[in-house]
Amino acid sequence: MLLRLSIHNIALIESMELEFGGGLNVLSGETGAGKSIIVDALGLVRGDKTQRMLVGLYGDSARVEGVFDVGANAAALAAMSEYGLDDSEGLLILSREIGKSGPSICKANAQTVTLAALRRLGDALVDIHGQHEHQSLFDSRTQMPMLDRFGGRETLEAVRAVAKTFRRYTELEDRLREKFGDESEREKRMDFLRFQTEEIAAARPRPGEEEELSALRKRMQNAQRITDTLTEAYDLLYGDTDGRAATAAVDRALSGFEQIRALDPEYDRLAEKLRSAYYALEEIALDVRDLRAAFSYDPQLLEETQTRLDRIARLKRKYGPTVKDVLAFYESAMKELEELENSAELIARLESERAGLAETLFTQCTALHRARAAAAGRLAEQVRAQLKDLGLDKARFEIALSSPPASPGEARGRIGLGGFDKIEFL
Repeated sequence: MLLRLSIHNIALIESMELEFGGGLNVLSGETGAGKSIIVDALGLVRGDKTQRMLVGLYGDSARVEGVFDVGANAAALAAMSEYGLDDSEGLLILSREIGKSGPSICKANAQTVTLAALRRLGDALVDIHGQHEHQSLFDSRTQMPMLDRFGGRETLEAVRAVAKTFRRYTELEDRLREKFGDESEREKRMDFLRFQTEEIAAARPRPGEEEELSALRKRMQNAQRITDTLTEAYDLLYGDTDGRAATAAVDRALSGFEQIRALDPEYDRLAEKLRSAYYALEEIALDVRDLRAAFSYDPQLLEETQTRLDRIARLKRKYGPTVKDVLAFYESAMKELEELENSAELIARLESERAGLAETLFTQCTALHRARAAAAGRLAEQVRAQLKDLGLDKARFEIALSSPPASPGEARGRIGLGGFDKIEFL
């Protein structure tokens, strides 16, 4: 049911909010008052062909939004489920924005959808009758939601219960088919998972390892430059035997200030700073010496490092762009492998759950069938009464409801999101 329609910059309408109540709502007015514009706007939100001439004078784009109460509309619920739309609140908000050029923007519950998706959702919710267009009253797929709405709260709650159980049942069916459907395929999958997990486990990659190895490789590849730089730095700081090293120069300056430091506090302060500088340079020189002594070029280490990096790169190409992704894949694959190796127990548990759901679903569908049968009798009687009031005494109206299956096994191929019933208005 349409609850609210918002129209912005459609033809002559700058902005309009319309709210609708249950039952019949009438928009009346003289010719040219804009009623057809409202109908055109509703057509846009249900996915009709874009009419750019509808964009008004109040901007470069037009927007329409409709808020619908889905209720127990099985067709709408099925479409919402297919497009991943939340139906827990029983509401569906469809909107469409069109410009003077470019594609239109379609949304359902604030989620961007294609025009085809908007059209499917709209077809399940809106009929526009005119010159025999969209007369879904003759379509058995539309007749069922009409009957369910007429049936009231009991029927609507039964429809929702069936839809909820049916979704869980189909999820179990899909899981059993995809994971455990074929024994040979399951064995192939387990062999492949074992190969993948064993390959990763044998390599034992760890976070941060690639960065460490890359840094080591870079040092090995620049070994001569590193050695020359460290040697030169040590000689300049400490190792020059001709007394031209930085520490020797600072030491000579310090000796001079030691002789005059008592003459002025400023000389004393500078002497202390020179002493600190000497010790700092000496410490740096010793660090450089230790680095030079510890560093050595090892061709075998470089080769081993490159081999390890190549192995990690192969894992990343196969299982993820980063080592973190490789490890995440390993955890996921191990979990799936364990599940498949213990599949007999899991299959038994899932099949037991599926059997229980089948019984529940059959019971719920049977209750829904009874509610629909009662509603069909009341609706047919009321329609015949209305026809009689119109002077159509000999007109007949019947609602044909399919016979219910006798058992869950018989119902298996007939049950859908809206139960196992078929309906036709006669």
